Amino acid sequence: GEARAGASARTVAMKVVDSLLKRVQDSESGRTLKLTSVVPLPQLAALLKALGGNKSTTRLDLEGCGIGDEGAKRLAGLLRKRTCLEELDLQFNQISDVGAEALAKGLAASTLRQIHIGNNNLTERGARVLLAAVEENQEEHGDGIDL
Repeated sequence: GEARAGASARTVAMKVVDSLLKRVQDSESGRTLKLTSVVPLPQLAALLKALGGNKSTTRLDLEGCGIGDEGAKRLAGLLRKRTCLEELDLQFNQISDVGAEALAKGLAASTLRQIHIGNNNLTERGARVLLAAVEENQEEHGDGIDL
């Protein structure tokens, strides 16, 4: 199979396939969901849709999945839905200030407590936008987001 659940309630997958989407939709993907290869936008959209109702996955690791700004925009929509996600790893994804601005809109209302966004194409402007969203989230929910 493409995905496997480990003893630590973790699912690792190389590709977004139907069997993975079903596990995510049924909240059987464990606390951590890690994708280990480039995720094309149609597959990312399907994954994010499945995560919309997921009640088990609190950490989504998309490090190095090449989602770029378009993927960041789609992720922002998921963040606004107030899922059970608490941690998001977006390192090495070619996200620029455009993607950071989209993420910021989702972050302000999200349940996230940590976002890892290093090693992308952000300038100081993108970092400031994200920081402002983190501060807005903290005012709204009383808890901070580690950026």
